[in-house]
Amino acid sequence: MRAYIVKGLSIAMLLLLTACSSTPTWEGMSEREIADWKGGGFDAENAQQWKADGFTAEQADGWVKAKFSKDEAKQWSAESFNAEEATNWKQEGFDLDAAKESREQGLAPVKEDAPAAEVAPATVPAAEAAPATETAPAS
Repeated sequence: MRAYIVKGLSIAMLLLLTACSSTPTWEGMSEREIADWKGGGFDAENAQQWKADGFTAEQADGWVKAKFSKDEAKQWSAESFNAEEATNWKQEGFDLDAAKESREQGLAPVKEDAPAAEVAPATVPAAEAAPATETAPAS
């Protein structure tokens, strides 16, 4: 009976150790890096995956907020686009190849500005802007 208990405990310990060893850790990161990754909402597993692909916590956070997957971010980043640039191109309907081609030709995505009336108030002629004042006659 004692042999069965020992054998059962040994198997349980082995399973426990195996499960713990496969859990992603923050290994290889400084306390500052861990804080940065956690501050961006990343768990150890995701942080390690983004870091393995060469991203900092700040960069990964930018890509995630821009709604890019890690693989998409890796592709755009490999072509020297940051998250903001990639987002601008995608919002204008460009895929990565078209954005890369256009950028190589010196082009950039066009952002529509607010209509002129919203940017600056219309100019009012001076005669309408303020009532005329009477001046005293010169003596």
